[in-house]
Amino acid sequence: NNVTAANLAMTAAGGIGSDAAGGTEDAIETNVTNFAANAGTGDVLITEADTMNITQVTDNLKGNTVNGVTGGIDVCIDVLAGDLNVNEDVMAGNDVALRANGNVVLGEDGGAGGTDGVVTAGNTVAVSAVTGNITDGNTNNNVRAGNLVMTAAGGIGSDAAGMNDNEIET
Repeated sequence: NNVTAANLAMTAAGGIGSDAAGGTEDAIETNVTNFAANAGTGDVLITEADTMNITQVTDNLKGNTVNGVTGGIDVCIDVLAGDLNVNEDVMAGNDVALRANGNVVLGEDGGAGGTDGVVTAGNTVAVSAVTGNITDGNTNNNVRAGNLVMTAAGGIGSDAAGMNDNEIET
């Protein structure tokens, strides 16, 4: 792993895991619990070892707060083992790809009924729960994009047993 920490806030003017133009790509390998990033005009490319929360993180060194994940081109987050909980917004100018080897929870806000956790892309949003479910954790629209692709081994909008039914709003 390139970074191991409980909380990780990353900022760059032109790319995290890629150059500003999105031409040279090498995902940052992490093992973090809470993650937030702003890549300015570039991509955000992350490969996470286990469960990750996309949330608000404050940089203790400089005191800067980063909310969710923003990429000027693409955002790609791949969780190799565990769940991906989208607690804050994820935005990209082009495409967003969110993949977890467990569950993906869109708009998880701790039951507060908030509006965080919206995934927005100028083109396509792709969400994949390789061995789990894609579920909705809030009451607002979860995805805003021209195209949406969702795949799950279990359920989409509910768990595999059909319990905890909820709608994925677009």
